[in-house]
This record gives sequence, C-alpha cells and structure tokens, in this order.
Amino acid sequence: LAVGIVLIAEVFNSALEEFCDHVTPEEHVNIGKIKDLAAAAVFIASCTACIVGCIIFIPYLIAFL
Repeated sequence: LAVGIVLIAEVFNSALEEFCDHVTPEEHVNIGKIKDLAAAAVFIASCTACIVGCIIFIPYLIAFL
C-alpha cells in the first residue's frame, strides 16, 4: 500500500509537470514553485513508505540476528 501511494504520487507529479509545461512553456516563478511542491509531495510519500518498511522489517531483522 505504501509503495502504491508513492507510485500514485509520482504519476500525479509527472502529470502536473506536463500540464504546467503545456500551459507555460517558458520559465515562470510560480510554475517552478508548483513543480517543487509536487516533487516535495513525492519525497514525503517515499519517506513515509520507508518508515513503514522499517516498522515492518526491523523487528524481523532483530529477531534474525
């Protein structure tokens, strides 16, 4: 589920970037901020997935050692 959320966030990020490039092909300060925020959302989703993975797998690794 966590990996799926990261993939969904990445698809939305890519779609938003394509849309922004279509609307304003030249560089624009606000478009840059929008793209940065979308990339930050993907980063937050991936960090959350990493934390979930650690919560799930660390107890098994500790038991294995």
